[in-house]
Amino acid sequence: MRSVPFPPLPPLFPNPSVRPPIPAWLNAPSNLTDSLDLRSGCWLLNWYEPRAEGTGPLFQGSLRLERQAGRLRASGDLYRVAEQGPRLPAAEVPVFAIDDYLRYLRITQMQASPSGDEMRFSWQPFRFSEGSDPWRREPSLHAVLAQVPASPRYPRAHVLAGSVMDEDGEAVAWITLGWVSAALRRAVLEMDAVVNVPLPQRNRAGQTWKDFFDAVDWDLQVVTGDDAVPDQAGGMWSDGQLHDAMLCARNRHTDLDQEWRYHLFCVPRLRSTSRGIMFDARGTDANGVPREGAAIAANWPIPKEPKWGTVAGLSFGKAEDPYLRTAVHEIGHAMGLHHNHSDLGFMNTTGVIAEAALPGTFPANVQWDFNRLDADHLRHEPDIVVRPGGMGFFQIHRNGLLTDRGRNHPDLVLSAEPLRDVVPLGAPVRIGLTLTNKGDSAVVIPNRLGLAGGCLFGSVTGPNGGRHEFSSLKTHLGDGTCVELAPGKATTHWLTLWRGGGGALFPGPGLYQVALVLAGEGEPGFTKTADCTLLVTDARDDDHALAAKTLLSEPETLPLMVFGGTRYAAGLKAIRKALDIPALFSHWAYIAARLLVDQGVDEAAARKQVVTLLKQAIMSPTEKKKSESFT
Repeated sequence: MRSVPFPPLPPLFPNPSVRPPIPAWLNAPSNLTDSLDLRSGCWLLNWYEPRAEGTGPLFQGSLRLERQAGRLRASGDLYRVAEQGPRLPAAEVPVFAIDDYLRYLRITQMQASPSGDEMRFSWQPFRFSEGSDPWRREPSLHAVLAQVPASPRYPRAHVLAGSVMDEDGEAVAWITLGWVSAALRRAVLEMDAVVNVPLPQRNRAGQTWKDFFDAVDWDLQVVTGDDAVPDQAGGMWSDGQLHDAMLCARNRHTDLDQEWRYHLFCVPRLRSTSRGIMFDARGTDANGVPREGAAIAANWPIPKEPKWGTVAGLSFGKAEDPYLRTAVHEIGHAMGLHHNHSDLGFMNTTGVIAEAALPGTFPANVQWDFNRLDADHLRHEPDIVVRPGGMGFFQIHRNGLLTDRGRNHPDLVLSAEPLRDVVPLGAPVRIGLTLTNKGDSAVVIPNRLGLAGGCLFGSVTGPNGGRHEFSSLKTHLGDGTCVELAPGKATTHWLTLWRGGGGALFPGPGLYQVALVLAGEGEPGFTKTADCTLLVTDARDDDHALAAKTLLSEPETLPLMVFGGTRYAAGLKAIRKALDIPALFSHWAYIAARLLVDQGVDEAAARKQVVTLLKQAIMSPTEKKKSESFT
């Protein structure tokens, strides 16, 4: 009862003009059978279309099939076949090149025929493209599959094969599905550490990374790299230093097109947060690759407070359970997971879990698993969302296909106001963001509402109608918590805007409109918008115009502003040039002072220079508070 005869292997494309009849059994109630041996795990998917150059697969990918309590759930991804040819089957989860990623497949039906020797397999494809709206829904497709002999390379004797049909029943392709692994995904976690800093390898109960990721059907291999990385900056590591050190310390053969390799860096202390951080959220850092690395701080002193229970007063690295839990949490961020406060699992924050414990019992209340929704993410979100080097963290937050972040809360009001309504060409723009609770009860909101909180993004529309989007380059997720905003209360956070993924946000003189979107992760969650306008004035003279051109055209200025470090020489040169221009000096003075401090310069002359810069600096209230520690 095959609508189109199955071809020999390798499959040949049938006559595309043939319109096969729809089998009568497809109208019967959905049922599942083990006759086709639909075992859980990863299946290699080959997609064939008629091509003049031969009959090899045009696309390849993986299909993840999960069986729970008699119910099947599946998802898949398609990649263009690389120039070097198709990936040959092997007894492991296949890995494809990131730039070849093409489609996500949301499986909507797996229905067996009454005889059990055929199956209808239906899916909703989503085509991926870079940009603000990366997922384009395409027409649904289905295939009628049956078992045929497999090539010797497959770990099993049979594969599923059949014709792909569109919604009108037209045959458009052939596919084969061959089981290759009991795991749904596979990855490598490399852990490197500063000398004398411990690695988080197991909890006090003996559970390891393998136990946690076996539970979500991942084949995670943990490898120890360099455990004697030289310390920097007196043990206090900035995000830029973490990223630079990761590139030096990790396995030099790392190729994210060949393996999914996440990196955990264990250091004494972190400059930008307390316990842990995923420090390359977006991928506009030195090597332009998002979600590779996370870090934890072994020497963070756990406060001597009752909520910290049996680990109060210890250094973090000596508290085995919370130290390991935080490490898994940060790698979860690298895998695209956001905070989840619905239980005490890995993606809640350490502080919240400590607050939830009975007095004196933390960390005994730690839940050593991923919340169900987070486990679904790890199993079934698109590869490009989960794998290192795929979508930037904040793009995932806005465009995940499985998660729902579009809920609202009517009592919350978001407003935005620039620090200066008029700024000169070539100056960064500082904007205050205020969230007000006008309701009668408290509302749970993210603790960090600025760009570093991971929940804010937006766009800038210029005088000629051109639109550029922005979001954060980094996040302080590891230290973030949800807090309650009391009735009638408001909270204000400040952000500095300069560049987005498409370049300078304020590239010329004229009136600009800034639109902001705040997506909260509390319960029940919310999405709020606000906008404001400001005027950018033209250059005052030729020197001003040249400095502005240098600043606006230099892409290194933004990562230098965010990450600091020493890798962005061109960005530093552009900012120094701005300090020579009277109209720009005050707008860049705070940033220049912070860069001097981040570089760890202790000479008296340098400290005097910082003081001079701050005296004339235009600063937001947040920057003013931070500047108090500079001198």
